[in-house]
Amino acid sequence: MDLTHHNLQCVTSLPATPDCFKPKDPLNKFAGFQPIHWAVVGGHTETVRALLDKGANFHARTYQGWSSIHLAAMFGRFETMKWLIDYAIDKHGSSYEDESLLDDKSSTLLENPLHLAVTHVSQVSEDEIPAFMEIFENLRGSVFWTSRNFARETPLHRLAASGPTRFPINGYMIEISCHTNANLIV
Repeated sequence: MDLTHHNLQCVTSLPATPDCFKPKDPLNKFAGFQPIHWAVVGGHTETVRALLDKGANFHARTYQGWSSIHLAAMFGRFETMKWLIDYAIDKHGSSYEDESLLDDKSSTLLENPLHLAVTHVSQVSEDEIPAFMEIFENLRGSVFWTSRNFARETPLHRLAASGPTRFPINGYMIEISCHTNANLIV
């Protein structure tokens, strides 16, 4: 049995709503990361699913305000990010237009997951490209493209700075810039 399968088996054998999902020490060295956050950072979608089935809090935030969706975007785990968005849509009645789904007001840098995702556009692995492009497609025309972070940058600013990629994102960027608010250039 490989380690990943063993870890997943351990998670699925947990009782419903175990104490390990509850943060204990607000000053711990892991900045409020809960098991679901670590599973997302590792891109372990099946473990994320098992944790949620066992009562992990989908809406849990780190002490910096990062949600699981933020962390998936930040670490380039786009298959996991897409799965989390689909989960929120199915279980919580969210949609790609739902501002609480991709909230940017709770994070330290006021960045929504789109800010974080486009930062990694030039480094997306081949196996993550389909999920990455599907997320982008579902966010076409979204208000999240015009959301400004602490430095007044929009995700479009970050996308422009990401440089050449292995897939057709430049045409997508031009299309987005033509359909979004003119004040993005300022």
